[in-house]
Amino acid sequence: MSGNAIVVNRTMVAIVAAAVAILGVSAAISVQLYSPSAIPPTKSSAYSVNYTTGLALTTRISSEKISQGANISISVSVMNTLLMWNDLPPQSNYPQFSSPYVFSMNPCASTHYGIAVLNGNYSASNLDQASPLTINKPAIYSCPLMYHVGYYQFLPHSTHAKMYSSPSETTYLGTTDLSGSITLSGYWTGNLQDHVFHEFSPGTYTVVSADGWGQIGILHFTVL
Repeated sequence: MSGNAIVVNRTMVAIVAAAVAILGVSAAISVQLYSPSAIPPTKSSAYSVNYTTGLALTTRISSEKISQGANISISVSVMNTLLMWNDLPPQSNYPQFSSPYVFSMNPCASTHYGIAVLNGNYSASNLDQASPLTINKPAIYSCPLMYHVGYYQFLPHSTHAKMYSSPSETTYLGTTDLSGSITLSGYWTGNLQDHVFHEFSPGTYTVVSADGWGQIGILHFTVL
């Protein structure tokens, strides 16, 4: 009788151990699927994760307050939170303003993310009432040859992505880093022939970051 009890107990221990092992494997699989680098929300950083695409948009500003004439640095990154390759076609799901605007980090940027700077205090609910400032000097730029990107193949847990002409073709266009920064102290008005630079005047400004996959970040800074 005691021998039978020992066998039963050993069987139960084996079953429990197997269940724990299965749970452990499930947890490991779950961790490998999503591993976002969580950033506590602050007034100088914004972070959002799209669990449909597996992408995270992170935005940071160097300061919440600057003096007139001083610089402010803005950095943006689009990161694949998956611990595996992530193939995504480019999209153009950007916020709309009261005037046409192309999100970018510099005049030659062709990747699907960027920023806009607005004069005033805006939120996601009233961006359509705002008109972004011109943050790049009106000029003719000698930009590298640009290709039409059919889809991005993000490296695991990375801001780097390989670019291809289309999902059905194997034409490799190069690797890009979907992260960048820009330093500003003002904005431009005018056109190619006649333009003027203006320092940010005292007041509140809104920084809007966005990627083509529908994520946005909103931060504010004050010029004293």
